[in-house]
Amino acid sequence: MSLKEQVELYNSKDKLNAINWNKEDDPMAELYWLQGVQQFWLETEFDVSRDLSSWNKLSELEKDTYKKVLAGLTGLDTKQGGEGMNLISYHEPRNKYQAVFAFMGGMEEIH
Repeated sequence: MSLKEQVELYNSKDKLNAINWNKEDDPMAELYWLQGVQQFWLETEFDVSRDLSSWNKLSELEKDTYKKVLAGLTGLDTKQGGEGMNLISYHEPRNKYQAVFAFMGGMEEIH
């Protein structure tokens, strides 16, 4: 049976399996989860106005470059959060990895 068929069979079941994060049965998934949680932040946690003095010292070319890079990264994050992580999760039969991918997708949308 191909991986795609296995995933479709797994996803077609009505049975739900809750994740027991207290059971240490997958060190890699738990490592990714912990790393993601530690890297999580919200815009309310820091004051971007503190960067204004540095921003004002940049040339117009540097400011334009920063704006373009930020726009590109924001576009990639939006695509990754809205589609990418969901598609990866769909093809992952292990619940802990699905949770990690869902969390990462949310982080991409926020960050």
